[in-house]
Amino acid sequence: MESTLADDCFLMTDEEAPRGGDDWQRTSQRPLRYLSTGWFDAVKRQAPQWVERPGRSVVLEQVVEGTPDGTVRYRVEASSGTCRIIWPVDPEAAQADLTVTCDWETAAAIASGELNAGVALTQGRLKVRGNPLAIDLSDSEACFADPVPSEVRRSTIFSAAGGPAMLGEP
Repeated sequence: MESTLADDCFLMTDEEAPRGGDDWQRTSQRPLRYLSTGWFDAVKRQAPQWVERPGRSVVLEQVVEGTPDGTVRYRVEASSGTCRIIWPVDPEAAQADLTVTCDWETAAAIASGELNAGVALTQGRLKVRGNPLAIDLSDSEACFADPVPSEVRRSTIFSAAGGPAMLGEP
């Protein structure tokens, strides 16, 4: 079942939900499990409209193994100070500039802010393939922009304890 969310809010109680219209459904305030189908759906719905900008874009592919849903593969594309998450990844898509592979525990710790990616790399918890020089560290806006909307980030849980019964999942 695909979830639908009101454009101007992330999660609503029954009392807050607008009445009428077919483009929304009432949702509970249950959190979204990081990298779940419901989480990606919420990211897509809450993210600002992607606008192609002049200049080169950089594509980072993230492969997370051992999630509650198996291996999850998604991409972050950054261009001229904006970035977006691409999921699912088209099998015919061009090769990413950089591919980072890690386990669920490492990905969740980095995404939640409990672990620095540089520390994880030095500990051997991240496998990197591709061209790290493709990422222009002088463009700090593009490199450090967060592709996850703040409304989604606030409602994200970073453990498997949330189980599969999250928004947008059976």
